[in-house]
Amino acid sequence: MNEKKIERDSNNISGRYILDENGAAVACPDLMTWARWIENRDNCRLKHDEVGNARVSTIFIGLDFNFSGEGSPLLWETRILDSEPHAFYQERYSTRQEALGGHEKAVALVKESFH
Repeated sequence: MNEKKIERDSNNISGRYILDENGAAVACPDLMTWARWIENRDNCRLKHDEVGNARVSTIFIGLDFNFSGEGSPLLWETRILDSEPHAFYQERYSTRQEALGGHEKAVALVKESFH
């Protein structure tokens, strides 16, 4: 499935997003609506794996971390936690599909460090 990147919404200067019932990111300029939605961790968790002592976590962050003002919002994030060789690993993505691919890449990276 090819997921279409969302366009930056000039009316959403807050950079806040939530996921609709189909899992698509939609602008959410209302702070209270966003806060109520984002506080539910189940809304945000995309994938989580444990590899040895390390954890790979991919979430919907709900805020646009693309501060350049160019291109699509960066709304998903993968991090490797509790893994010394990858202590600062973090990648951000514009689509759910990219985030899932990035998650698998991070899992493979952790597995490689065991060899």
